[in-house]
Amino acid sequence: GGATHVGGGALDNSTQMISRLALLLVASLSSAALVARPLSSFPGAPRAAASSAADGDSRPLNVRPARRPATVLMADAAVAEDGSETFEFEAEVAKVMDIIINSLYSDKDIFLRELISNASDACDKKRFLSLTEDGGSAYEGRIRVVADKETNTLTIEDNGIGLTRKEMRENLGRIAQSGTKKFTEALGSGGDATNLIGQFGVGFYSAFLVADKVTVVSKSADGEQLKWESAAASAYTISQDDSTPIEGTGTRLTLHLKEDADKYVSDYTLRDMLKRYSEFISFPIALWTEKTEYETVPDPDAEATEGEEPPTKTVPKTSNEWETINVAKPIWMRPPKEVEEDEYSEFYKATFRAYDEPDAHVHFSLEGQVEFRALLYLPSSVPWELSQDMFNDKVKPVKLYVKRVFISENFEEQLLPRWLSFIKGVVDSEDLPLNVSREILQKSKVLSIISKRLVRKALDMIGDIAKDEDKFARFSSNFGRYIKVGVIEDRDNKDALLKLATFTSTAEPKASGTTLPQYVDRMKEGQKQIYYVSAASKAAAASSPVIESLRKKGYEVLVALDQIDEIALQGVGKFGDFDVVDAAKENVDLGEQSDEEKAEVEEAKKSLEATCAAVKAALGDKVDKVEVSSRLTSSPSALVQPQWGMSPQMQRFMKAQAAATGDDLGGLGGMGGMAANLELNPAHAAVRKLKGLVAADANATSTRDYATLLYDVAAVSSGYELADPAAFAARVVTLMTGEAEEAAEEAAPATSAATPAAEGEGGRVFLGNLPWSVTDEQIKEVFAKCGEITKIEWLTHADSGKFKGAGFLQFASAAAADAATKLNGNDLDGRAMKVEIATAKKERAGGAAGNSDPGEPSNSIFLGNLAWNIEEETVRAAFKDCGAISRIKWVEKDGEFRGIAFIDFESVEAATKAVALNGVDLGGRPARINFSKPREPRPADPNKPQRTYKPQKEKPEGCVELFIGNLPWSIDDDKITNFFKSAGTVTNVRWLNDRETQEFKGVGFVTFSSTEEVDKAVELAGESIDGRQIRIDYAGQKKEGNGGGNTWQKKW
Repeated sequence: GGATHVGGGALDNSTQMISRLALLLVASLSSAALVARPLSSFPGAPRAAASSAADGDSRPLNVRPARRPATVLMADAAVAEDGSETFEFEAEVAKVMDIIINSLYSDKDIFLRELISNASDACDKKRFLSLTEDGGSAYEGRIRVVADKETNTLTIEDNGIGLTRKEMRENLGRIAQSGTKKFTEALGSGGDATNLIGQFGVGFYSAFLVADKVTVVSKSADGEQLKWESAAASAYTISQDDSTPIEGTGTRLTLHLKEDADKYVSDYTLRDMLKRYSEFISFPIALWTEKTEYETVPDPDAEATEGEEPPTKTVPKTSNEWETINVAKPIWMRPPKEVEEDEYSEFYKATFRAYDEPDAHVHFSLEGQVEFRALLYLPSSVPWELSQDMFNDKVKPVKLYVKRVFISENFEEQLLPRWLSFIKGVVDSEDLPLNVSREILQKSKVLSIISKRLVRKALDMIGDIAKDEDKFARFSSNFGRYIKVGVIEDRDNKDALLKLATFTSTAEPKASGTTLPQYVDRMKEGQKQIYYVSAASKAAAASSPVIESLRKKGYEVLVALDQIDEIALQGVGKFGDFDVVDAAKENVDLGEQSDEEKAEVEEAKKSLEATCAAVKAALGDKVDKVEVSSRLTSSPSALVQPQWGMSPQMQRFMKAQAAATGDDLGGLGGMGGMAANLELNPAHAAVRKLKGLVAADANATSTRDYATLLYDVAAVSSGYELADPAAFAARVVTLMTGEAEEAAEEAAPATSAATPAAEGEGGRVFLGNLPWSVTDEQIKEVFAKCGEITKIEWLTHADSGKFKGAGFLQFASAAAADAATKLNGNDLDGRAMKVEIATAKKERAGGAAGNSDPGEPSNSIFLGNLAWNIEEETVRAAFKDCGAISRIKWVEKDGEFRGIAFIDFESVEAATKAVALNGVDLGGRPARINFSKPREPRPADPNKPQRTYKPQKEKPEGCVELFIGNLPWSIDDDKITNFFKSAGTVTNVRWLNDRETQEFKGVGFVTFSSTEEVDKAVELAGESIDGRQIRIDYAGQKKEGNGGGNTWQKKW
């Protein structure tokens, strides 16, 4: 075509660009540095006429003056009156051509974009001239692409303006000579009416990226059909052409492809490239494609059956046809009022290969210093690529076009910030600062102007969405995190983004959350700050102790559910007239206090001064300081962060990041960050108890353990992770009553009077929950780093001599013993060891398993020293002669069996027999058996009717069925039959189970053979089966019309 390159550029003119390329060659020359001087000053050099890429010397290379190879020379100088000389650069043509072909373009596919753009310019020139000519007929431009696999050629043909011999020399034979640019300049102001693309005059040479020979056949209005041909861009020839005539005017460009460029003869490849780069060219682009259809024809080889249709077969039929590629229309080039909504939707789906309907779009243009057109879309669903990675580098939000020609979507300098990665759109501008190859977007003020306008329009579009509650809720769910990233990164638009960012709130029931303007509208009278707190969930935030006083005042609190929420809220500072503050920080203003409240706080601080000091001493570096709280109302304690501390949510995120990268976590501190402050509630009973313990003995182990437990409770309730969950569980168990106290006692047996060693006499440590296979060597290896072990004592049962799974270690120093306790909870052959400083306890004497005092008799027993793999059948078999067992409860810790259990019998007599079996072998271990603490009888309520086991209902006529209740779990058909044997014959027994769990509910129905037997049976009400008094009542139907059966029967 008439144009040789497309698109806007970064240089003022093509000659300067080529001159600068020539300068680059100087640095690579191996000869001595060249000094600008007249050509005639070089020894033996012929005096050549001034000739350069800009002056149009079109003589064949073999008749040009000889030049020094691989050098850049200066033309003869123009001498001024003052004696100064002015030179013009010349370029070694072959070297410059090599740079253009092999260095200017990074992607070979671009050659097709450039050549199609040239063809489009040729058609556009002819269209313009046909409009200006008197009596000109309507012109319909077209571009055709034909690939020939046999000859390995690719032909691009247009019916544009064509080239004369002179234009071939000037536009194809001269580098950086743009025929399109000259044509536009010749039109003057009328050039604005064209859609011409070319400018630099180097795009034509991109053909040599894939071809080693290029043939251009062209016919202009003068009627002469000429051929321009060049092999390897080394030289060219122009001659008359006698090939297939071109109808009218036009150009046929044939590329003789290189061996490694055979993919460009594939229909699929060409179709994809044309759609990608030239889909919106204004003239139709037709591709000569091969189509395969299947026809049904008679099968001569198959045998025909008389009376049936002759057999057929399917055969492929191949044909060629023209396929129009660029069917889509560049709707962004049209005025918005002329585009229908369905056109916007269709364009969105076709251009961005989307399946959802866009929630919104904005179509606009900018004129003035910078001109561009843009069309932006807001998707209604998260693109798949972004669902995997929020900032996927492969997802580019904006496609860049220059005069409808696709340039790229991969630029180092993005037109949209990354927090708008979810936006889809196109931008078409002639003013974009592209390099000559139009592949690289350069930094400039133009880019900044376009980017700011795009961001502003995107924010306006999202602002319009915010007016629709349903759409905005969907937008916040899909893209709310991007808006918060914008709050963090885009300081220029922070205020606008804060109005669109949504956060979970303790007062907002909607899952979409609330915006800051909505929060401000709901603020209570007198509230002066916007509060937020980080938490793993809304429920966790609502129950956090740090916001108890805010909750009491009715203040709403925002919830930062992840690190993006938290960082965004931290960076807000002020929103309107209100400070945005973290409610979990120290010294936060929680609202005004009355003088009375202030006086109470000051009094509490004085009262608990010694307590706070003792707790700080017990906790050490775990906390920064301990103080009385004014924010707690119902919780005993809470952890709050110093001004620059990290929230528990952020600590978890930092730990995860460090673990993912293999970094050391040591710098994060004991709880994963800066030590927190422990605040105590002076009005809470637990704190008052701690105060009493401190007053009695601040250094006692029980006092220090209680203080540590209060810290653990604060950590858990405030959302922190515990450094030692096993130790926390052990401390909780020691405070629990009943079954748990027995479990704690069993877990830490002591059979000798052990007292802590005095200073200088070493330290004594108790070991519990040890495996049977433990050896001295294992223990020494486990505690090797703690210090020297001087003695190991294993605890065994007095009568059997069997190992009890516990013992004592004597260390050479108290420091070593203290170091050993830090291994509490560590694994040893699959069991979590218990390690603690030994305390003075009375030696248990008597009883095979050490139960000299079996406890007060009750129907419940404690069972200890059990093997880890003990089974329920083994336990039931051991106590089968004692009496019926109604329940067995296994005690676990962190999902692991602790080797202890509780058994409820149906009677005290049965439990007494079981305790007598103390030391019985259960799974290879002598069991310890004690009475569990007796259950306190519930005092009778004089105002409440007492339970009766006698019938409460009238006997229905002909009743032969009874209801029986309060049955033991050990009940069966035989026991029921024997129980009612004196009354008569039981013909049927039905047991009732829970509908959901299918567990036996302790009730049923019994059927007798006669009403007389039923009368005898009810007299047995209140008698016992396996220690349980049986309730008996009549069953049967109520009279008709009374709603069916008995109400209690309907319940079951």
